[in-house]
Amino acid sequence: MKTNAEYRNIRQEFRVSGAGEAPKISGYAALFDTPSEDLGFSEEIDPHAFDAVMKTNPDVRALWNHNPDCVLGRTSANTLTLTIDSRGLAYVIDPPDTTLANDLMVSMRRKDITGSSFGFICGRDQWTDNADGTITRRILEFQELLDISPVTYPAYDGTTAQARSLPTSMPAEMRSRFEARRKTHTKSVDGENLTDDAFLIVGDPNKTATWDLPWKFSTEEKTITHLRDALARFNQVKGATEEQLKAAWDKLVKLCKEHGITVTDTKMPSVRSMDANADGTDNDLCECDCAQCRAGACGICSADPQCDNAERCQRSIRMIEHERAKMRVKLLSLK
Repeated sequence: MKTNAEYRNIRQEFRVSGAGEAPKISGYAALFDTPSEDLGFSEEIDPHAFDAVMKTNPDVRALWNHNPDCVLGRTSANTLTLTIDSRGLAYVIDPPDTTLANDLMVSMRRKDITGSSFGFICGRDQWTDNADGTITRRILEFQELLDISPVTYPAYDGTTAQARSLPTSMPAEMRSRFEARRKTHTKSVDGENLTDDAFLIVGDPNKTATWDLPWKFSTEEKTITHLRDALARFNQVKGATEEQLKAAWDKLVKLCKEHGITVTDTKMPSVRSMDANADGTDNDLCECDCAQCRAGACGICSADPQCDNAERCQRSIRMIEHERAKMRVKLLSLK
């Protein structure tokens, strides 16, 4: 495996031929002008990025999950065909009559596997440092096309931001800022230390208390669970601007679609005020992500250890209960 190789996955269902047809696997390994999922930066592919490399008639393999031991086809053997159209890089695989290939096609027909990917080495790209602090990469030309591959996980969330390496072409200043942020600021959610790119809302990149609606986790199962959770509690978000809420909602709807989650009403819900808890205490500084704290009830925090705000909330609750008891005694004495 080449050290400067990069891999990109897309949630793009492919077609597997029917039982009465010659076995074929077809789909797209890359789509043009389509923003990637969050890689710590956003990435798009120029429609002419494959032009130069395709003119060299590259010897490309079709692999299963990028595993060189699991070859499904090869361009030089005429068992893999690659074409460029207006959408992206399309492929057709003529798979071998092997147990691996046959079992794989069964899983594809069942929709257990719905993603495609490709490995590449970038020749030219363009990096943009956006005014909102985000970074955009546009790939202008591929130097090498290594392989295309049906994959188990069709989204970029198969690895966390901490484990993912950055492209060598990223400008040094952007790289140093990104790595500094990635190393110093993380928030623990569901057993994982997440960076700010794993949240739909980030008020201040340097203050994890302002990060809300986590969605990007190390497994597809966790990601789907937290996307559903984000839908359920979107109207409980606190401290975000209208612009931040709109951007977060649009991204949430897009991510849900990409991960197979149906959103019946795409209109952004109204966000109710959650500035104070029912017990009169403010939990804006709470960073705990347990279900109770997310609902504003730090007084019954279920985390272990409990959040810093729990004791203060519990003290306030005890004071309220004490005042209520005194009031009941007073009312009884008046009877």
